[in-house]
Amino acid sequence: MITFTSSTPLPSIPIGTPVDQAIEKIAALGGIESATGAASTSLPRPPVPSLEETESKRRSQFYGSQAGEFTPQNPRSILGIVDFEACRNNPNGAAENGVVIDHFNFCRHRYTGAIHYENGKVKGTLDYRETQVGSGSRGNREALISAELTEFKMAGSFNQSSNLTVYMGTNAKQGQTACRAAGATNPITNTVAKWMGNGFIGWSILSDEAQGTGDEKIVDCMWLLYQRAAPSGENWTNWYGAPYQDLRFDSASYLPSKLGVIFSRVTPVMQYSRTDPLVKGVAEHIYTAFTNPNSTLPATSNGAKVIPGNIKSTPPSLITRLYPGANPIADQAYKDNRAVVSAACSSLPHNPGEECDEFPFASTWEGAGRGDGNFSVRYVDGTQNGNAGTALAVWYGSDRILHNDKFGVSILP
Repeated sequence: MITFTSSTPLPSIPIGTPVDQAIEKIAALGGIESATGAASTSLPRPPVPSLEETESKRRSQFYGSQAGEFTPQNPRSILGIVDFEACRNNPNGAAENGVVIDHFNFCRHRYTGAIHYENGKVKGTLDYRETQVGSGSRGNREALISAELTEFKMAGSFNQSSNLTVYMGTNAKQGQTACRAAGATNPITNTVAKWMGNGFIGWSILSDEAQGTGDEKIVDCMWLLYQRAAPSGENWTNWYGAPYQDLRFDSASYLPSKLGVIFSRVTPVMQYSRTDPLVKGVAEHIYTAFTNPNSTLPATSNGAKVIPGNIKSTPPSLITRLYPGANPIADQAYKDNRAVVSAACSSLPHNPGEECDEFPFASTWEGAGRGDGNFSVRYVDGTQNGNAGTALAVWYGSDRILHNDKFGVSILP
């Protein structure tokens, strides 16, 4: 048997079609043949990626949160009701990897199909639509993953009495038991008829902080929704499914919510707007630092500043959160940032009510204390400076930006 996934409905394949022609027809319309899965006699697990692979995938997606705003909590409503239709209406969710909407929301919708063939001819077909919606947490080490199977079509050896199994597989860099699925029969096998009557299934993915690493008790978890199908009286397909996705569990004592879990395959972006009266002075300062760094103060001896953090640069430039309470080295780096900024600001003229703003932020490893001169200071309205600093601190907490997490900055019009 052969299995496929596609962002669009799979084409109808008449019974008796040569299987090579069926494969060509599906591929021509964008269908992707699933990689050979584990044998049906064993329960599969997602692979554990290398650090390089993890970083590459994280840098492939970005999302922004504007100053003063919490990240949106959708496609789950505020009542916690799963909105599969909102996910299906998101075109980005049709990508093979789905879309990490933000740290707390995931969406993926795909068409999945199986072809049963014998002696080189198609004997049966089964295809359906699979929608996955996930939500992270501010407050506990539990992510919720829900799936809905709809739009079933079958022919030949596949019919409503055929069986379909769904299995939530997990794995973690910290060990296979560092995260696990709970809350539903796993795996669960139903006839196609039963799935057609109720295609909803949901899991909690949990992590015990005792198996976490570092001060934040981090667990990096991979999850993948596997499926397999069997025509009536026939053997099972191997396990198949869309590519795995990532979760990060943490217990960070310095965040307002001490426990949490995020969808980590994304780079977060802090946004300020030049037209926002609450922070516009700071936004203008950072905008200048990005677009005309050599005009910023203090000047460098070689006149060539490259100020990091601009998510819109090519390639995107990131900066790294520095939490001074993490360890003595971090504390000293933060103090160095403040000291260099204070010295740079001391000789600059300014008006009453203004404060000296710096970029990159003192709460990053790329701050002024780094010693390479790639920073900027400017006096701005004191209230706006305070607002911008508060917004950054709130964002660190609400978006679970941990010590050593990388992020970008974007300046909006």
